[in-house]
Amino acid sequence: MYSSKKHVSFIEHVLYIVKECVVSEGYKPILLRDEIKPSEDYLEKFIDLIDSSTLGIVILDGFRPNVIFEFGILAGLEKCLIVMMSNNAKVSLKNYYKQAFTPEIRDSLLTKAKFDNLKEPNINISMHLSDFSGKHIAYFESNSPVSIRNVLNESLKKIRSCTLKKFEDALDLDEELGNLAEKAGDLNKIGFLLKTHGELDKALEYYEEALEIVEKLGNLKGKSILLNNIGSLFKIRGDLDKALKNFNEALEINEELGKLDGKSIILNNIGDIFQDRGELDNALEYYEEALEIDEELGNLEGKSTLLNNIGTIFEDRREFDKALEYYEEALEIDEEFGNLKGKSIQLNNIGFLLKIRGEFDIALKKFNEALEIDTQLGIIEGKLTILNNIGLIFYDRGELDKALKYYEEALEIVEKLGYLEVKSVLLNNIGVIFQDRGEPNKSLKYYEETLEILMELEINESLQTDLIKKIKKLKREIKS
Repeated sequence: MYSSKKHVSFIEHVLYIVKECVVSEGYKPILLRDEIKPSEDYLEKFIDLIDSSTLGIVILDGFRPNVIFEFGILAGLEKCLIVMMSNNAKVSLKNYYKQAFTPEIRDSLLTKAKFDNLKEPNINISMHLSDFSGKHIAYFESNSPVSIRNVLNESLKKIRSCTLKKFEDALDLDEELGNLAEKAGDLNKIGFLLKTHGELDKALEYYEEALEIVEKLGNLKGKSILLNNIGSLFKIRGDLDKALKNFNEALEINEELGKLDGKSIILNNIGDIFQDRGELDNALEYYEEALEIDEELGNLEGKSTLLNNIGTIFEDRREFDKALEYYEEALEIDEEFGNLKGKSIQLNNIGFLLKIRGEFDIALKKFNEALEIDTQLGIIEGKLTILNNIGLIFYDRGELDKALKYYEEALEIVEKLGYLEVKSVLLNNIGVIFQDRGEPNKSLKYYEETLEILMELEINESLQTDLIKKIKKLKREIKS
């Protein structure tokens, strides 16, 4: 849960990462209307909102009164709770005085000199939140996006059993009360959580049980949602025919109900299936229909996603000018509503197309902008891709030392992530640089490592053949 208001600078970047992480885990963040207001009407709505939530995440930095209030209600309602704070978190007294009092009242409490010299104490859990003392606190380094992301992801894993138990308890109550509609909803939630954590067979069982119930109740909207979720599950499995069958059934229902927002999502999913199959014309048709709907609804986030997807179609067709138009339009939207991750993706896409056109300086500028964003957000997978792309720019320019620097930095990341196929690409790129620099021993080492991975993964036979020839040639060169 996060507020619609702009937050103080020390918390804003943390909230962005939190939102992104919880969405990737299958949760839907709830946007609070505003900060706490002294109104019974607001308080009632606020409690109802939290009561309907599954998980609460509290970031203590600043120890602002509204945050403590939110924490108290979450804890009081026994919600699954993740409490985060930076290692040097302080009680933000200055921020509190600025917001809580008018300048006249503030000046009567503190002289300006005293206010300027006000010492902000570190947050002390045993003193400030004694009821929570001894329980798990997720500490992070405030200036390290990677630390924030890693700490939160680890906490989300730990909290999973709590979340699952809440859903299962709700399911037991549904069965006890004979509430079929609520039961279907809770089965769907459990299925979604299990799918997010890769337990696809179990997730399918919950989805199918929920589907039986909504069919029995004649709940067409619920049926469409479940068919779409089941289709997404089959897509993850790689069973594209079954995925397409479920998506098409969901689409028919949405058309019958006239639900445009649901229709757009399903059209996009069907487009993804056709693109994965290499049926680009069919994919484009579905993406464009979905795009029309999102434009009609004013759904900027959905529009940005679809513009990006259409751009990838034109890129696959090697119609680079058209692809660039769509990526640039998506970039404008992402900048408009502050989607930093989307902005980084578009900058990288645009940079790659500019590189193909030989516009190296502009491409490098785009890549560096994207790299700055991914570094800020701690998105190491994106950082890996961009570092490799920057390396390619410098290689094409003939600046081999700079290219090597970026390839090696990318290789460090891929070693941590364990992405063997990407590792093979980087090892090969480094091998090429050493060969071009006339260092056959080093080049041979990297080519052999690349070949070993490709043979292990049983991929890219043409590159394997090429590497075998290069390795033989280098060995002869070394001997002579």
